[in-house]
Amino acid sequence: MAVIQEVTQPSDLILYTFLRGSFNAKLDEYRLLYLYYLPLTTLVTDLIHQVVNDLQQSLFAYQFSGNTRGSFLPHETLPLQLLELVNRGTRHQGVDTVQL
Repeated sequence: MAVIQEVTQPSDLILYTFLRGSFNAKLDEYRLLYLYYLPLTTLVTDLIHQVVNDLQQSLFAYQFSGNTRGSFLPHETLPLQLLELVNRGTRHQGVDTVQL
């Protein structure tokens, strides 16, 4: 699932802007592109539950493994976790990658 967040630098969206159609088409091919209209009061955990349910009910019937890390709080054991770019997505020198 792709979620685009508001950014402060126009250059941050260049890659997505130029490859958006191809990127979205590939996500849709694997039934990973969903469009949700949600109220601002929607909790992230509720959204994750909805996404997991949609993926499990899709034609690909995605499955998620259970928690193997021990006992944590319920929101820490969801089958999907949020990712964020570290250091605003600045590339590491020498390896030309960004860290999530």
